[in-house]
Amino acid sequence: MRLELSTTPGYSQGVPWRALPLLLLAAACSTPDRRPAPAHVEAEKDRALARIRSHERDLLQQKLNTALSPREGDSDPYRVCATDTAWVGLLRGSSELMLGRAATDPVERMAVSGRPVACAAEADSVWVLLEAPSALEAYRVTEGALQRERRVALPATLPRALARRGGLAYVADALSGLVSLVDVRAGTVQPASSESICRYPIALQLVGEQLLAACLWDHALVVRALQRSGALGAELDRAQHDGPLWGMTATTSAGAPLVAAGGVEDHPLQRFDGAFGYIDSFVYVYRLAQGRLARVLSVNLSEHALVTPKALLLETAGAATTLSVAGYGSAEWLQFDLANISNVPPPRAFPALPGISDWVRFQGRLLAADPLIDSFLELSHDAPRLLQPALPAANPRLLGELLAFTTLIGPEASSSAEHSRFTCETCHFEGGVDARVHHTGRGSVHVTTRPLQGLLRKAPHFSRALDPDLTSVSHNEFRVVSLGNHYDPWFGLDVTDYPWLSALGFRGRFSAELLRSALLDFLAEFEPPANPRVLQRDHFDAIEARGADVFEQVCERCHSARLVTNDGTTSVRRDAWERYIFSRTGPVLWARGEYERVGIEPYVHARGTRIPALRRIEHKYPYFTNGSARSLEAVLQNVRLTPTFQHAACAGCSSPLSDEQTHALLAFLRLL
Repeated sequence: MRLELSTTPGYSQGVPWRALPLLLLAAACSTPDRRPAPAHVEAEKDRALARIRSHERDLLQQKLNTALSPREGDSDPYRVCATDTAWVGLLRGSSELMLGRAATDPVERMAVSGRPVACAAEADSVWVLLEAPSALEAYRVTEGALQRERRVALPATLPRALARRGGLAYVADALSGLVSLVDVRAGTVQPASSESICRYPIALQLVGEQLLAACLWDHALVVRALQRSGALGAELDRAQHDGPLWGMTATTSAGAPLVAAGGVEDHPLQRFDGAFGYIDSFVYVYRLAQGRLARVLSVNLSEHALVTPKALLLETAGAATTLSVAGYGSAEWLQFDLANISNVPPPRAFPALPGISDWVRFQGRLLAADPLIDSFLELSHDAPRLLQPALPAANPRLLGELLAFTTLIGPEASSSAEHSRFTCETCHFEGGVDARVHHTGRGSVHVTTRPLQGLLRKAPHFSRALDPDLTSVSHNEFRVVSLGNHYDPWFGLDVTDYPWLSALGFRGRFSAELLRSALLDFLAEFEPPANPRVLQRDHFDAIEARGADVFEQVCERCHSARLVTNDGTTSVRRDAWERYIFSRTGPVLWARGEYERVGIEPYVHARGTRIPALRRIEHKYPYFTNGSARSLEAVLQNVRLTPTFQHAACAGCSSPLSDEQTHALLAFLRLL
């Protein structure tokens, strides 16, 4: 069902029905102006936070009473590809594909046996990369329909990136960084190299006799040579950045190709007066010649109000080269003229909607996947048009999701000097981590980023455990984003100031209290995806069972099997671990809400460091508060059991884990 509203200038008609609950709520809310609040309203702020805190307690109880079920329903349009005659959209959340003929509404929707995460198209065929279980499926577009021709099972645990040429495909596993070479016609899979290409590759592209990789956790672009057999040769170059990259594109024309990447500012993150500095969004352009990358352009996109660029497209036509960039966290896309790379004019800006994660040129138009608003879009120089929404269902937490992933949380933030215009995702890619170890501004203390997922049951929050609940986190995020800027973080939003909000169906004004409550609602439902290592399984193997025993003896005193970290009554008995671990949600947190001093220095608090949750531990790289361990193996190698448990080798400490214990613990930890 769709709710048709009056046209907003610059945007097409057609509004998702799911926005309606927020429209009704917003219409009833008044809001203060964005000016420093008078002293007499501080008491009302406290009362507002008390109401939100009460709401949080209700949410937590509901969560525990509903078997910790995850948020359901989002179909998550994640990637899009185009053949000569059709376009194919990937619905990661609902494990489906959508097929469209011409740049019109999709005409076919079909289920697949896994979560589609990447695609690559040539002529009339499209290959789709699936996870959980991992596979590569080859389809052909025949008479306007998708026909599956082959399915090849893959060894990858978490496949994320795909590149193809002819009958060969390169598939990168995010967790191991290993690349598989797939002969789709023969149905064979072999390692493309014996070593990892990088940490968490999120994009691959073939350019000439080279394979390019964009590496999220390594903060790098990597160039590898290709051998005649198709196997990967030596690493030719690595463009190292000081923060994560979120997207990549490259030209494939003769001569020296151009490579463009979207990412965070190539500068150490700095904390000054509590604010986050030097984390604007940038686009970087490199020239690739003889296997070497030379940076020829960098542009601060935040200064153009474009944030977290994931979708990039380099196009050449004769002597003309253009670069198009869309911001996941902002409602526009930019086009750069790169005909003269030494003198690039200011970009042209066009309207969009936030949340674009991928796009493709099809029949002269840009078709985009937008998981944030759960739809595919058609973009042009005019108004963006929503294609058939992937999930036209009510979603009252949409506002909170927009606050987490767009600049709505700091709409008047500056990107001048050390200040930055950013979103939560600048440091939490897709709600996860950026693998940075940054200085806190306190003495010599450096810390790593932790995921936004699964926060409701993890109080108290942050390494210093200074936020007692998620209400405090939600409130303080507005404060941190506003630091160093001219506006009061206790602000409301008038929808008329943001045409794209009107295009999504929002009306009225949102109060400061409503904004914080909406952010909390989203974070409370923002759970990590299922662990692919436990899917379609229901019990430990022998090594994992031994690992569970070692964990109980060595680790569980701190990393307690609890459903709520600061509530001992939610502890899960040892004989129930297997059932919880192999459930779809894997809800046990493996943490307590207290501090411990286990040798990882400097301590972030006088009492030590808050015990981190081990749930989805493989996705929390690097490890420990100070990021000193770069693998789970390194975490366990430094364990010392006497005289007291320590996570760092130390004078007078002894009794490391045996090789057998280490092997078993690793197997167990990867299930959590």
